[in-house]
Formats: sequence, structure tokens, C-alpha cells
Amino acid sequence: MQNAELERSASVAAKLGADTAVDFAYIAEAMQPSAVAAAQMGVAYESLAAQIATVGETTMQTSSVIGNGFKTIYSRFEQLRASGTDGEVTLGLVSGQLKDLGINILDASGELRQLDDVIFETGNRWGDFSASSARRWYSSVWYFPCPYEQF
Repeated sequence: MQNAELERSASVAAKLGADTAVDFAYIAEAMQPSAVAAAQMGVAYESLAAQIATVGETTMQTSSVIGNGFKTIYSRFEQLRASGTDGEVTLGLVSGQLKDLGINILDASGELRQLDDVIFETGNRWGDFSASSARRWYSSVWYFPCPYEQF
């Protein structure tokens, strides 16, 4: 990154840290495992930082848990986009599970939508999910049972 990009990135993280219950260091630590996978899926730095801050504030999980969670989401969806499977599940299965929750991850032509749009849409609808639906979303996207009581 160039100096101007570094300054902008630091400003974004500092602003989010000031506006949420997580701080600059938390966002930076969560970015370490997740930034490359997110970038490969076309997610802008600002979007990932906002996702980390929002989920971190909501769940109060460690930055490591949140960063690795987003790494898992973006890495697995990159595999699904590239080959239709990640070795465990298929794009059709995940798409169907999420469609049952009212979240469409495929566009009209059957291609994977921009994943940060899907995550923001999910976040906007999260309060409408029952605890059972939230667990189903979590398992569909992160592929393992939700260990957190708040879901």
C-alpha cells in the first residue's frame, strides 16, 4: 500500500472504532486473516472493515474469531464460485439453504452475487431472523454449528 492508501485505511478503521464498541486494534487484528480472501472476492477494504466492526460489536467475540470467520466465508465462497463446490457442499445446496431464509446469493443469471452485498443484506435482515434461522444461516455460510448463545 502507498502512504495515502495507508492513511485512508487507518482513517476508516479509526472512524469505525470510534463509532462502534470495537477499537482500531480489533479491526486491524481481524483484518489480518480475512483481508486477502475478501479482496479475492472483490470486497473493498471499507466494506470488510464495516463488517468486522458490526459483527464484532454485535457478538463481542474476539478479533481472531471474527477475522477467521470472515476468512472462512470469503474463502469458501471463492471456491464455490470457482468450481461450484468447496469439497463439502455445493453452491446449489448453500444457495437453497439461504434462499429458504429469504437471502438470494445468486443473481438472475445464476451467478454468485457480490458477497459483501449478500452480507450487508443479511445484516439488515438479521433482526427478523428467529434464533433457529440465525443458526441455520450461520451453519450454511460458515459450515459448522454456531457455538454462540447470542444466535
